[in-house]
Amino acid sequence: MPRTLLCLLLIVPSLWAQSTTEDTAAPKPTRIWLHLDAGYTRMSPFDSTSSGLELQAAVGFQINDRFAWGGVFNRYSSSRTGFSGRTGWGYSEWVSVKDDISIKFFGPALFYRNLNPSSTMAFIAFVSGGYLGYTDDRTEGTSSRAYVENSLGLLIGIGGEFYLGKSAAIGVECRSLTGSVSKPQIYPVSGEMNLARFSLNAGLHLAF
Repeated sequence: MPRTLLCLLLIVPSLWAQSTTEDTAAPKPTRIWLHLDAGYTRMSPFDSTSSGLELQAAVGFQINDRFAWGGVFNRYSSSRTGFSGRTGWGYSEWVSVKDDISIKFFGPALFYRNLNPSSTMAFIAFVSGGYLGYTDDRTEGTSSRAYVENSLGLLIGIGGEFYLGKSAAIGVECRSLTGSVSKPQIYPVSGEMNLARFSLNAGLHLAF
């Protein structure tokens, strides 16, 4: 994560300087836009829960022709099933186990958009740092319990927009989430659990 933050500290100011020097004669946009995306995500840390559905909503407020401030809400969900052994005084049994896992991220974000000369498509990117939450709703036999852990994470996205008109576009993005939480009590060994994942998403982008 330190290398990622260092790269951002070097890249974002240069992009900001370019936008302010090239677009000083252009009026400052006042548009508000909304992104609604869904896609496939891959998580390396989990054996049986390595892939799942990702949903994201983002809102931005343009501050110049290329940059916008806003916020991001991102949710990953997946489930896995299996069996667990139980032993007691004079008995042993196998019971079914189901884990419904969700990972939520939300935080403020800085967005960047660079239109091509014909204004039919644009390069887009964003970076956001904020809350990272892990929940495992575990059902073991007839009993159930929720395991919750919280931390901080960093979400980065890069992609493109393909415009359908002045107020709508189709967006495609690759995203990377970095962060970790403490292992829940269901794990035999304590420590940190890496929640890093990579995802590919597409959705509808609207401007107002």
